[in-house]
Amino acid sequence: MGFSQELQVLLDGVIDSLVKWDLIAYLQKNPNDRRSAENIAGSIGRSVDEVMQALSELSDRGILQYEDDGEAIYYRFHPSKQWQKHINAFTEGLADRNTRWLILNYLIEKHGFQQG
Repeated sequence: MGFSQELQVLLDGVIDSLVKWDLIAYLQKNPNDRRSAENIAGSIGRSVDEVMQALSELSDRGILQYEDDGEAIYYRFHPSKQWQKHINAFTEGLADRNTRWLILNYLIEKHGFQQG
């Protein structure tokens, strides 16, 4: 089974770690949240360091916005229209067990990462 072009772009160009998988899935479900890396890390069960790196990369790509108030940096889900269609394809894929399994296997083969 091949993936839609929208999903393939996200899998090949953005999601290179399970941290980014978790972040995109979490933030898509909580689009109005404005939270620090520490808060997000706690919500998805990941280390602050790995979440901060992934948040920075997702912000650079135009998937997240960030705001620095001088004490902390806050992130919120705000993808460009270009990225929104790719993210929608990803979250729709995650909703289906078989597609989710295919996505996971594809990413493991492509990037060689393991769940951890």
